Amino acid sequence: MPRKTKAMEPRRTARLVLKKHSALIQMSNPITGVQRKAWNVLLYHAREALRQGFEGDTFEVPLAEVRRLTGIEATDNVKLKRALLDLMSVKVEVNLLGKDTEEWEAFVLLPWVAIRLGIVQFGLAPRLRQVLVHPRMYAPLDLGILRGLRGKYAIALYELARDYVGAEVPLMSLDKFRKIMGVRTDQYRRFDNLLARVILPAVREVNEVTDLEVSYTLFRDRKTRRWASIKFGVRRKGEGIAAEDILLAYGRAQDHGFVPPPEGWPLPLILWAFSAGDDPRVVAALLRAAQGEAIRNPVGFLRSKFHSPPSDRLEPLLHMDRLPAYLEEALWQAYAVRIHVPSDWRARCATKVLSEDIIGSLFDRLVQAGQAREVLDAEGGVVLEFILGPEQKLPNFASMLLLPGLGDEARVVWPGET
Repeated sequence: MPRKTKAMEPRRTARLVLKKHSALIQMSNPITGVQRKAWNVLLYHAREALRQGFEGDTFEVPLAEVRRLTGIEATDNVKLKRALLDLMSVKVEVNLLGKDTEEWEAFVLLPWVAIRLGIVQFGLAPRLRQVLVHPRMYAPLDLGILRGLRGKYAIALYELARDYVGAEVPLMSLDKFRKIMGVRTDQYRRFDNLLARVILPAVREVNEVTDLEVSYTLFRDRKTRRWASIKFGVRRKGEGIAAEDILLAYGRAQDHGFVPPPEGWPLPLILWAFSAGDDPRVVAALLRAAQGEAIRNPVGFLRSKFHSPPSDRLEPLLHMDRLPAYLEEALWQAYAVRIHVPSDWRARCATKVLSEDIIGSLFDRLVQAGQAREVLDAEGGVVLEFILGPEQKLPNFASMLLLPGLGDEARVVWPGET
């Protein structure tokens, strides 16, 4: 048993916010939701004590507070004791997404723990104490918000989302996603089960309960055509650029031939320009002029020419290579035609001249250009979405290959229809 030294009482605040190291958030997750909540409470109190100069071996937390912040109402402490006991045998890997530049690490979550006279006493590994006090990268986690989450996967997703507020969540393989969420290797091997039991419930709960809005995009393996990776988008509720800010600008850009954007010009910049109060025809002419080799600072050139420049609120668009996921989703909802197709649509559209692989390659080009995507509807059916061109025209791929190849097996839903 480690040497017992009484810990300092953490300062009380209206909100208990744990600054949790990014590497600890991006960890393998072989624990329950209650265990993760309890561990966060212990980390919070340990960090507060260490920040106040505590140098002992034993940290202390009131038992009632651990129960309150984990949502355990029972007074016999059986559930909490079981959760803490199991944490002593859990080994985790950290920094799975590589946000921190440190190398791979693994450790036991809780070396020892005891409950005495209404106090939870525990110790932490020296390395964990170090990253608690001096986290190079961290996410602020409100323990009150975490208490309101019930699902294990929602808790893990919320922590991951908090870690990337204001930044881009990296694309991750579904295998890595399973590891971070704590899905066992024998669980939900079929993708439709993973979607129904893990992804959708976690995203729904985070969006309904927390201060964040999370969206996701799925990607297929180009060779096997199986779903292989996932990318999340995150934003704070009530903050950021509203969808309404860019929908009108997108329509103007589309009408004047700037969708898709010219090579080397990111879509956010185009939308920023068409958000100006000037006549869209004038904006289009200025954009064409700004593409000239003589213009070294296109944004400065546009600013100097606009009579009614875009709102300062839209300045972040100038620093984006692509739109945040929630704004991209707004564009898809407003400007995309949805075509419900059989799951083997590539094979059905193949001809003697165009093989299944060629059909898939042509579609992938549209995906890479941001003009098409393949998604699942609520029933798990395959839907191909295409951004309409000027005059609401379908891309040639859809009008000349997809629809003729599928005939009555394709169901087209135009924007605004259900």
